[in-house]
Amino acid sequence: MKKEKEAAIKALRKDGRVRKLLTEIPKELSEKFTFSLRDLAKRHNISYGKTSKLIERLYRNKVLVIKAIPNYHVLGLKPIFLIVKPEIENWLDKAFKMTYFKFGSWIYGNGKYALITLIPPLDKIKNHLSYVEANIGKIKEYHILNRLLPAAPNLDYLFEAKTPWNKLPMREAREVLYRIVFDKIDIESLSRLEQDGLTKITDLARDLKINRKTLEYRLRTRVR
Repeated sequence: MKKEKEAAIKALRKDGRVRKLLTEIPKELSEKFTFSLRDLAKRHNISYGKTSKLIERLYRNKVLVIKAIPNYHVLGLKPIFLIVKPEIENWLDKAFKMTYFKFGSWIYGNGKYALITLIPPLDKIKNHLSYVEANIGKIKEYHILNRLLPAAPNLDYLFEAKTPWNKLPMREAREVLYRIVFDKIDIESLSRLEQDGLTKITDLARDLKINRKTLEYRLRTRVR
């Protein structure tokens, strides 16, 4: 497995055209929810066979992963980051009981502080903060994310000694003036795409027992 990874990274490092092609895949996915590797390879004057083998190797070895980002603003959800001082050992179990819990982990302070990420609707924020204070521990600070700043991928930066975060081009997500009521199908489809953005829409629609065109329409407004 290690040799496979090293070989994949070496191939990626060697050909700048392949790196550029790979950075176009997220763009294609965000616009069409599908992409033609054959068309991309032709556009960049690269062998389709070579490209497909490399992408398969990168994907199999988890060297590069593409994940979907839910359009939180359209869904009426507010990402919140909390720094908490847990007062119980099983605090993560308590956190998982929150409907809009996203992530939790120890961070700094020699195991004294934890990071908890929540994504509740605006009218549920106070309820979640009160639950944390009552069942997990004192909230040291919390921040509500008002802007979404996704980074545009640039694989050339992978090969620098340290990731130059200050060089990553950021783009501010367009503010929306409308909200969409979401349901169980939205939650399940977004959950799958957050784990693997290359999940085929046809497969996802079949698993969720929904028409593919209907699912595509939903995702165009709910995913970035």
